[in-house]
Amino acid sequence: MRICINRKRLLEAEYWYTLHKNKRIYTKNRLAERKAMMYKDLGGICVKCGTTNDLEVDHINNNDRNIRTVHDRASGKAGLSAYYLTGREYLGELPKCQLLCRFCHHEKTMQERAH
Repeated sequence: MRICINRKRLLEAEYWYTLHKNKRIYTKNRLAERKAMMYKDLGGICVKCGTTNDLEVDHINNNDRNIRTVHDRASGKAGLSAYYLTGREYLGELPKCQLLCRFCHHEKTMQERAH
């Protein structure tokens, strides 16, 4: 019995998805826990304006950051991926960071790029 090549690819993709579903759930939960821990450890408010909405982690001095935080390995996009750091790396990176709201983070980034 022959099976359509497209059907075979679909079955292989479904099998792979099922096989890796638990890993994706674990990673998603781990990243959410690490993000919550970072926000708590950094005070939970924007250091410039004091808001608690739309917070982002910012490196105080971009030259001091761990190279692994420059690109998010999951998406390939620029940004903080400190959620992926080991415990020791995380503790070393945390003092170099601050919480900023999205607006203050954008403003700081534009000022840094202007210089």
